[in-house]
Amino acid sequence: MPDAQKTHDIGMPIYKGMWHYRPGWENEVTPLAETVAGDNSTVYRFGLCSHTGTYVETSQHKLANNILLDDFKLTDLVCTCKVLCLASGQPGKEVTLDEFQSAMDQSGLSVNAGDSLLIATGWGMNHAASDYLDACPYFSRRLVEWLCQTRLHLLGVDVPIIDHPITPFGAVKNLFMSNPRLLLIAPLVIDLAVVTSGTYLLVAAPLNIQGVSASLCRPLLIEL
Repeated sequence: MPDAQKTHDIGMPIYKGMWHYRPGWENEVTPLAETVAGDNSTVYRFGLCSHTGTYVETSQHKLANNILLDDFKLTDLVCTCKVLCLASGQPGKEVTLDEFQSAMDQSGLSVNAGDSLLIATGWGMNHAASDYLDACPYFSRRLVEWLCQTRLHLLGVDVPIIDHPITPFGAVKNLFMSNPRLLLIAPLVIDLAVVTSGTYLLVAAPLNIQGVSASLCRPLLIEL
């Protein structure tokens, strides 16, 4: 059994009134019956958008293809992964390729085709802030191009949006076009005070909902 002190919950809590990408994508948690109110049972209804909280998605999110979560094995989301921690969690900061490569050099990690990679800026810790979406760090075009060329198996990020906030260039679509079998997990909540760059076991199984390209998940990061 994994050591509890070495297991990190990097998924986002879900609660009524939390952030959401656009109107109509809100989450609702509604009690249908409550024992504290005299009912025989406590039961809730969850009205959950697939793209609020932490989710895993396939390229069908952006591309008109038939690649669904059903097409992947559970072991595709229970796998060894590399975590790269960057000091980029300031509001509105661009995460550059130079910064990314410098962090790789300092950590001793190398990232290659077929790897699973989580990029942590620390911004996920601000998920309850009113400017969580509007002020999040974003990835430079050169960094996205590098990630496209590397053709990862899985990419996880702890920001809700990686594209440029003023002049978007289709960052996520470009990632999927370069590798339609890519799995994307976002946004993560990674505490840089307790998680450092290195190699971990990632457990990020989605809900077993058939026929969809995205699902909520609760990813765990386990120290090896």
